[in-house]
Amino acid sequence: MPRKRQHFPRRLFAKQWSPEKTERHRKSIAEQKVKDHARYVSAKAVERGILKPKPCQVCGAVQNPDGTPIHKHHLDYDKPLEIKWLCRTCHFNEHMRLKGKPPNLAVPFNPKPTASAEVKRAAEAYNKLLAEYKENY
Repeated sequence: MPRKRQHFPRRLFAKQWSPEKTERHRKSIAEQKVKDHARYVSAKAVERGILKPKPCQVCGAVQNPDGTPIHKHHLDYDKPLEIKWLCRTCHFNEHMRLKGKPPNLAVPFNPKPTASAEVKRAAEAYNKLLAEYKENY
């Protein structure tokens, strides 16, 4: 014998959503659409050869440790072709920096010997920050 389906009136569910929560939800959907559009445009640009994948702009890695390609980090989603190429670790650390959180402490920053002086200075500063953070926490 099939189970009876329980019916919940929609008005009970609607009461859980305050006007502020509904507005936040609408905004998050709109923001997600902008992000999805930027990702789509940049993926098509790579596919068509308009954008060429580059090594990580922080550490110089050509690909991620598991062999997957370098990530595209959008600086501004309204400008989908202005991107920064980052390996997975540097991409994660960039998002942590933007959120005001500490970087991934499991991975020290060791740039390749062929990295530019700017990258080597950034590595030095990162490793110093990492050491200070480990001392304090």
